[in-house]
Amino acid sequence: MKKSILICILFLSASVLFSSKAQAQENDTPKTVLVINAVVNQEHKQELHGYLAQMMQIFKDNGGKPVGRYKTVEKIKGSQAPEMIAIISFKNSETVKKMLEDDEYKSLFKLRERVFNDLKIVFCTELN
Repeated sequence: MKKSILICILFLSASVLFSSKAQAQENDTPKTVLVINAVVNQEHKQELHGYLAQMMQIFKDNGGKPVGRYKTVEKIKGSQAPEMIAIISFKNSETVKKMLEDDEYKSLFKLRERVFNDLKIVFCTELN
């Protein structure tokens, strides 16, 4: 089981790296990858699907392209592990910042607070 998780993590890392490099070569601008780690609130998990559908549409409307969505199978190391991980690629960090300030994104605040016990969102660019 641990071997398959490590393989999954390595595959995920490689796919992000290769897709980021290919996109960066297209117009020599570093792409931004939004990484989302979440722990679902089991009391409101029935609302998760609706929330995710709305968020994926917001990402799409802002030029976001899903790199992948993943479910944690087993925690290997650390005190806490996310249940879900999503990686979304964007043209640049300004696009992400603008999206996060948009009323449509903000309108999901209460639902987001109910659906997740823990939610971490970061945007990253490729290491040189």
